[in-house]
Amino acid sequence: MKNDSMNPVKPLVDSIIALRTSLKQYYIQKIKEQQLEITYEMLQVLAALWKKEQMNQQDIAIAIQKSKASVTPLIDNLCKRDLVRRVRDRKS
Repeated sequence: MKNDSMNPVKPLVDSIIALRTSLKQYYIQKIKEQQLEITYEMLQVLAALWKKEQMNQQDIAIAIQKSKASVTPLIDNLCKRDLVRRVRDRKS
C-alpha cells in the first residue's frame, strides 16, 4: 500500500491483528493452565466441531483457516486422544 500512515484502514487492521494475537496467547495460556495436552490448533478443530458436529475435513480446514493437508495431523492427534472420531463419508 502506498503511504500506509495516511490510510485510515491501517489502524483498524493493526488493532484486529493485535487482538487476534492476544486471543491466541490467552487460549494457549488457558490450555496450559488446564493441562489439556492439546495445541491451540487442535482446540480450533474442536471448536469448529462443537459448532457443527459433523464436518468433513475440507469444511474444518475452511472453518479454522488452515490447509486441508495441515488439518490431517490435527485430526489424527485428536483421534488418538479419543476426542474426535472419523466417520467415513457415505458419498465416497
